[in-house]
Amino acid sequence: MLLLFTLPTLMQAQFTYTTNNGTVTITKYTGLGGDVTIPATITGLPVTSIGDDAFYWCSSLTSVTIPDSVTSIGDSAFEYCYGLTIVTIPNSVTNIGGTAFGSCSSLTSVTIPDSVTSIGDFAFFECLSLTSVAIPDSVTSIGYAAFSVCSNLASVTISE
Repeated sequence: MLLLFTLPTLMQAQFTYTTNNGTVTITKYTGLGGDVTIPATITGLPVTSIGDDAFYWCSSLTSVTIPDSVTSIGDSAFEYCYGLTIVTIPNSVTNIGGTAFGSCSSLTSVTIPDSVTSIGDFAFFECLSLTSVAIPDSVTSIGYAAFSVCSNLASVTISE
């Protein structure tokens, strides 16, 4: 029974974070990797950002689910997460930072939701296993070399 009460606390312990104006930014992941679900709230406050370098070089990360409360994925947030194969980006995210998923060499596909307006420089640089990407109408800015060195990228759909 005690485990049921401590589970949310243990899950939150995997993350270092800052608070600002009643919201939370994840600044560092300290867990063991595998399949990770970022919580929608920490200490009752909404998680709205994944900060710069938050999961940087977390090679044991295999999948990540980002909650609907998150609006921004910072620069290098998941860079060098070599084991990352699946990422679920929710419809709340408006900005994908520079090198956010850079060198995620096992990432096979990504769906960019209609809410995203900006994809940063080198955002998906060197995602060697990336085979397809769909870019929605909402995207007004794609940074320099955003999909550079994605040697298996066979299908890119850019809407009107």
